[in-house]
Amino acid sequence: MNIISKEKKEIKWIGLPSNSTQEHAHMQQLKRKKQHRIGQKGQYLQDLIMQHIAFKNLLKRNGAAEASGKTPPTGTTIHLPFIIINTNKSANINCQMAGDKAEYYFDFNQPFEIHDDMEVLKRMGLGPDLENGECTPQQLEEAKNLVPRGLEGILDQMCQRLHTTRGATR
Repeated sequence: MNIISKEKKEIKWIGLPSNSTQEHAHMQQLKRKKQHRIGQKGQYLQDLIMQHIAFKNLLKRNGAAEASGKTPPTGTTIHLPFIIINTNKSANINCQMAGDKAEYYFDFNQPFEIHDDMEVLKRMGLGPDLENGECTPQQLEEAKNLVPRGLEGILDQMCQRLHTTRGATR
């Protein structure tokens, strides 16, 4: 049955019989799942890098404003993280919150959009143009100066991948 083998006094375990095609299919499925998971983690890392660059750009902008004496009036600053909910002016909104202000419940009678702080920073021009594949070499160098040295290679890969993808779709 090829489960064990015996040579003189030595007995070796060979293993239980298996269906190699079934085992191969299982391994291929496992490989696809692992590759998908790696892709998800890679995308998450890219998102974190973009967020890091946007926050660094915000700090630079605010630092330059402070250096020139342009400090915002008290009570006009927004702390991170935040979200913005956007809907039609005529929409009726019912908002309820828990006593500890940890949970909020919104009920809208019309469609609405939710924008997180990263989306707002991008719209303010503080997010890098790496995501849309239109980064110049100068923008890439500026972005590299804002991330730790170990992540510079990932920025190169992102920019290269986006240029390759855009070139293929043209």
